[in-house]
Amino acid sequence: MIHTCMLTGTHSPFDARIFHKESKSLRKFGYEVTLVAPSEEMVEECDRDGIHLVPLPAYTSKGVRAVNLFRLLWKGLHIRAEVLHAHELDALFVGLIIKLLTGRRLIYDAHEHHASMIAENPKIPKGLKPWVESLVGAMEEIACRFVDGVITVNRTLQKRYLRIGKQAVVLYNCPVWRLFDRGSEK
Repeated sequence: MIHTCMLTGTHSPFDARIFHKESKSLRKFGYEVTLVAPSEEMVEECDRDGIHLVPLPAYTSKGVRAVNLFRLLWKGLHIRAEVLHAHELDALFVGLIIKLLTGRRLIYDAHEHHASMIAENPKIPKGLKPWVESLVGAMEEIACRFVDGVITVNRTLQKRYLRIGKQAVVLYNCPVWRLFDRGSEK
């Protein structure tokens, strides 16, 4: 059984895409799945729907977020998964360190175009935004040259990763209808 470790420093353990779509699907196809994520409600490791959940403290400040990156690295190194699955830019860099140290396979799941999202931050001066977007985009592109595959949310992002020679597939961010209460339709 292949063991996959989902790494996220920003999404909750029960994120619709990460937990309900990807982790449950991998579990359904016989994979062992561990999910490391920040959580306000969980303080101890547990299993839910066959998925092993490893909580990190929910971050309430940039300092806690930075410390959580080291926790994510520590957990990722000690969980003996053959495949790492990074869910945002922070986790991508953590996953790269683990890959370089251990040789494990790394999948990058690009949920958004991070470079433009970071550049939109109101704290970044208007004149610096294009430079920040270019820098972050270049850093992500360089990092992606070392991943084993990319999953993304649309064809536009897929083309970006295919252009740099990465195998990239699209998993759209459509709702998982079984998560909605159908009792209210009556």
